[in-house]
Amino acid sequence: MTSTKYFLIFTSYFLLLTSYFLGCAKKAPPPSPDRWAPKLTKVNAIDNTHIRLYFTERLDENSVKNIANYSIRDWKVPPTILEVYSSALKNQDIFLAVAKMEPIEYTIIVKGVKDISLNLMKETQKRFTGSIIPDTTAPVILLKPPAILTNVKQDTFFTVKFSEPIKKFESLILPTSHFSLPTSYLSWDSSYTSLTISPKILDTSLFYSFYARAYDADSNSVFFTFSFTGKEKLPELIIEGETEKSALILVFKDKIPIKVAVSDIQGVYSLKHLDKGDYILKVFKDSNIFEQSIELIVSRQDVDIFSPGSIDSTFIPLLETIQIIFPSESRLYYHKK
Repeated sequence: MTSTKYFLIFTSYFLLLTSYFLGCAKKAPPPSPDRWAPKLTKVNAIDNTHIRLYFTERLDENSVKNIANYSIRDWKVPPTILEVYSSALKNQDIFLAVAKMEPIEYTIIVKGVKDISLNLMKETQKRFTGSIIPDTTAPVILLKPPAILTNVKQDTFFTVKFSEPIKKFESLILPTSHFSLPTSYLSWDSSYTSLTISPKILDTSLFYSFYARAYDADSNSVFFTFSFTGKEKLPELIIEGETEKSALILVFKDKIPIKVAVSDIQGVYSLKHLDKGDYILKVFKDSNIFEQSIELIVSRQDVDIFSPGSIDSTFIPLLETIQIIFPSESRLYYHKK
């Protein structure tokens, strides 16, 4: 009787454990497909030119980037349309760059936005109040050329697109005796958010570097640079050295400025893509120039200490332009490694 009892108990536990482990081995059912469209829950003006749209889930970036999906108007009679310049996705929210707002009520209409499963939201209207907080956000570069381009033809043009209108633009192109491109070769669209750069006046057998800083209406700025050449291969030689941190180094060849560099926080600088030849390196700081003539034979070069020299009046316009683009507050000098 006792043995029968233990046998029944053992059998019960065996069946229980067997059913448990077999149940664990079964595959979980596939997740249900997402059929729910995203919803806009809230709209908030971050400052007087930026708006944040809050959504319930992650969104499809391609649908977010289409600025035709957003329409904003005030409640004046007749209503004024607030222009939308760009849209960007961060996490699951949308950030819009718009024309300057007033501290009044606006209505935004959003349509065409999809979630990551491509479910399309319903057209939605939300009210919000414009902000008077000053814009402190720098323009975002939405499109620009690669860092270095080769095999560039004389009829090539470059396009740079910004997230908002640019009110002030400073540029420098090297090498050239003009220091900057004529304004006729820098053309903007009607909204001043898209810039076309045409280098057709230049000798594409050389290696060029373009430096620029773009400012919005509130003087927030963004810097960008790129280089290009008509050659299929880049010059391979390099000058490297050390100086004080944040030094601005300008390279001359045959009395023409050809390249500019800034040393890093350790004072190390590197000047790349140079042809073999004689170069003069000058460091700009206020009205002082330190210079040293270097014959480029090897890839690394020591530089001796030099006393400040007086600045030539012909370099003043160039110096002012460079100091705006590359601000430097450090005392500058070269030293031997």
